[in-house]
Amino acid sequence: MNISLLPLDSRPCNTLFPLKLARIAAENLRLPDRGFMDYFTRPAWFPYIDEWLLDSAASGDYFIISLDMLAYGGLIASRKTGGPDALPRLDLIRRMKDLNPALRIFAFGVIMRTSITTIDEKSRRYWELINEYSRLKGLGGDFAAVEKQIPPEVLGSFLAARERNHRLNCGAVDLLNDRVIDCLALVQEDTAPGGIQVVEQEKLRERLDPAVSPEAFIHNGADEAAMVLLGRVLNSEKPPLIHSEFLNPRGEAMTAAYEDRPFIQNIESQIRCCGLALGGADAPLQLLILPPKGDRQWNSHAQFEGAQDYSGAELEDMAERVERRLGAGKTVGLLDAAYANGGHAAFMKKLWDRRLLGAASSGIGAYAGWNTASNSLGTVLAQLSALCRAGAGPNAGENALFTLERYLDDCLYQSAVRPRIEERLSREGINVLNVGAAKAGVEKLIREELEALAPEVQFRFSLPWPRTFEGRIEVQGLRP
Repeated sequence: MNISLLPLDSRPCNTLFPLKLARIAAENLRLPDRGFMDYFTRPAWFPYIDEWLLDSAASGDYFIISLDMLAYGGLIASRKTGGPDALPRLDLIRRMKDLNPALRIFAFGVIMRTSITTIDEKSRRYWELINEYSRLKGLGGDFAAVEKQIPPEVLGSFLAARERNHRLNCGAVDLLNDRVIDCLALVQEDTAPGGIQVVEQEKLRERLDPAVSPEAFIHNGADEAAMVLLGRVLNSEKPPLIHSEFLNPRGEAMTAAYEDRPFIQNIESQIRCCGLALGGADAPLQLLILPPKGDRQWNSHAQFEGAQDYSGAELEDMAERVERRLGAGKTVGLLDAAYANGGHAAFMKKLWDRRLLGAASSGIGAYAGWNTASNSLGTVLAQLSALCRAGAGPNAGENALFTLERYLDDCLYQSAVRPRIEERLSREGINVLNVGAAKAGVEKLIREELEALAPEVQFRFSLPWPRTFEGRIEVQGLRP
């Protein structure tokens, strides 16, 4: 298949991850030249993007398109006002379809988060206030006191960007109604139940032609969307059967942090969006979910600070359940959703000690525990889809390396290393939201800490943007 992807932005989760999943599936995936894409707060260069889209469409089979990259030049740019009028840029998709009527186009757009981008301590404070403003306004509460604390130009820019982005998403629904695109995922970025996004979501649903509604999806997420739609491409011939199960039944009632609905709804929607089909307990693909121990999902650093957590015996029991499922010949994907923004270190250590990560033939086939629960969910579903497409064992070649990368990144870096590094940098007066000229030194510190935690693994580490929020980890293998 000839598959092209216009990603949400240039970060590894939106570029490197889909590329590696395509390799696992033994498929080629074409992306724009990184030199012309966005970098941190700088948007992509539209003249190149436009030419690349039309050239790639002419001979393509499938095209996965980020509407936010197409219209604004990236995710961060989508949260700002200014720039060219966004809505007319959707005409490029019509031109692509005119060039190649057989081209199947899967598009995704972000329903704007309920706050702004943080790049320093001042914007972090505004981020908190606008989140609270959005929550109260959505719930019909008294938001006047909060509104007074936000500079009018900051709030005005946020609301103007929000309205503009909603118009773009409405235009994308029209493209689906007109059968110009074949599938549309509208993913709700960071939010909370009852916020101002609820009205927008309802308006988008009302705009949908019932005849195309099976090809439209609205659920929580953002950075996983390209991977999920890649999974849909890989599963296009026949939907593989998957069974989902919480390792702790209390997880069935969870609403994850930064999300606005019961997590079970996101599981069901993302499974369908990925082109998978729900099956019974004997399904060949098994999605096992580690939920929080308590009633809420804390950020991952809380596991080292006395947050309510599983006992050692409970962790052993759940690890045994994972191992038994593997022993029954199932391909297992582990969704680590016990915490937000990082994996459960003690549980993953038990799986590592049992040689269920990176093992020659008996390990888990997919793992993720980064950022939000829905980000991780989509990553696991896409990796399982890639495995299914390749027909390979769950730890063969590229897949073993990708699973190890997820362990080093999602669990070791995000949960253990990043909090310590950020605390040290803050003491030294370095802004972790934009480390600037200190980037090379910060990368060295992080690399040394990761090497101490995973001496068996050979890997490269860098910061894709000048901040500590995400890393780029590429594993070469295990040391002899």
